[in-house]
Amino acid sequence: MHADTMGSNDRTKVILMFVAVAVAAVGGIYYYFKIHAPKVRIADAQAEIIAWDVRWLEMRSCLLGTSPGSSKVSEALAIRELSPDPWERKTCTQLVSQLSRGEATDTRVPAVEEAWRVLDKAAGRVAVSFISHVDPGGDAMRKKADPLPVALDELEAAYGALRAAAGLGPVKAPMDTKPLPAAAILPVQLDGKRILSVQEPYVTSRAGMLAFGTVDGTEVQFQFSAGKPPAISAVGAGMQRAIPDSSWGARAIPDAIEVGQLDAKGAMAAPSKLELPGPTQVLAVVGTWADGAVVYGAGNQLVVARCKAGACTPDKPTTVRGMTFATDAATGDTTLVWTDDKSKMWALHLDPSAALATNLVELGVDGFPKLMCLTAEAAWLQYTLEANVFTIEMKPGSLIDAPDDEHALMGCSPGGAVLFKDFGDASYRRCAAGRCEAATPKAQRHRVPVAVTPAGLVGVEARGAVLAVRKGGPSDFYAVPNGLVPLVAMTDGNTLDVLAWTADGLVIARASAR
Repeated sequence: MHADTMGSNDRTKVILMFVAVAVAAVGGIYYYFKIHAPKVRIADAQAEIIAWDVRWLEMRSCLLGTSPGSSKVSEALAIRELSPDPWERKTCTQLVSQLSRGEATDTRVPAVEEAWRVLDKAAGRVAVSFISHVDPGGDAMRKKADPLPVALDELEAAYGALRAAAGLGPVKAPMDTKPLPAAAILPVQLDGKRILSVQEPYVTSRAGMLAFGTVDGTEVQFQFSAGKPPAISAVGAGMQRAIPDSSWGARAIPDAIEVGQLDAKGAMAAPSKLELPGPTQVLAVVGTWADGAVVYGAGNQLVVARCKAGACTPDKPTTVRGMTFATDAATGDTTLVWTDDKSKMWALHLDPSAALATNLVELGVDGFPKLMCLTAEAAWLQYTLEANVFTIEMKPGSLIDAPDDEHALMGCSPGGAVLFKDFGDASYRRCAAGRCEAATPKAQRHRVPVAVTPAGLVGVEARGAVLAVRKGGPSDFYAVPNGLVPLVAMTDGNTLDVLAWTADGLVIARASAR
């Protein structure tokens, strides 16, 4: 018994010894394959990512500068390109071409390998879109969304995912920057349908602009006023709605115009007809249905008709050799200037707030009117005479001559008129109180939409998904839809409204004018 028991104990010890060795071996294998080896693989993966980070930062610095204007890569790129010191094309091209992973050993970490695959695809899209971005004939120069900002944001997101897969922290934004504040975007639509066209020229008066366009084949009338929702209404062919009372209007038909009340679709009920031989055109409709006026013409004949609830009394037609006019889209204030058959210029002002008092005056100068716009207190007129261009400010009872034969009238804001010259070095003039002074917005290199604020001129320019607002000091930058194309700038002195095209249609990008 004792011997058998001792033999059994020895066998038990041997078995336990082998079990201990086996457990140690299994533990060692587990440690190596489950703890040590993964740590080594992750460390190797992290080292490769950190090495790639050098290329990423070099490319960022080349495109965005050492002090990017936004923590978002696409926004920082646009800000850099909107500055007077853009990136150097050749060097940046080389760095962009080096963003792929290149030859590398498999880390044997599935999540890391998949993240590298996604990053390589994103790097390829950056390279392709960069080519079109710097090519003058590529996508960046066409009126559609620039692919490079989107590709850069995708690459940055892929890089962040790669770092997360390898247990690295998030990408630290250079400097202490944040994404740009977004401009308020107001879609310009009629019954939820996008606007397809807006007729030129784009000439502002006071805080807004009266314009016409189309949507799905339907003609529309736009009344833009800075800081307010745009007023958009359907009109028939050759028709205008009255301002400020849009419930009535007038339309041109062969050898006459018709006046009547309008429904929401622009249909005219029980119109009255005012005959005038020739292809007629409605120029302005102002006032209310109870007391309004219609200005229309055909050929070289101009007529002003006073209307009372649709009963219109036309004045005797005036023979004209040239004409221009401007209307305040909010109030209906309208000033017309024309040249008679003796080359004398006349002006007529219609003010709905003053019972449409007729104020017809001879200007006392010869010439042919070309363009005009309204400020808060005056009308600015540009006209020609014997190949010379002149600009005058018209106020009740006075004319102030501000001749400038090189700068063309662009438009007006409440605080003054804007003139522009693009022969040689681009330059602007801010005109008020009969005086025009140089006032080119800072960092502006070519013609862009401009408005007059109490602090001076404000110009707007867009690149990628960024809108630059040029003021007297540093530019303000706002995030906007990618590919935004500014058409015109309007201001009431506090709010700046930029009418612009986007891939989704016409919008107003609203920012501060201060």
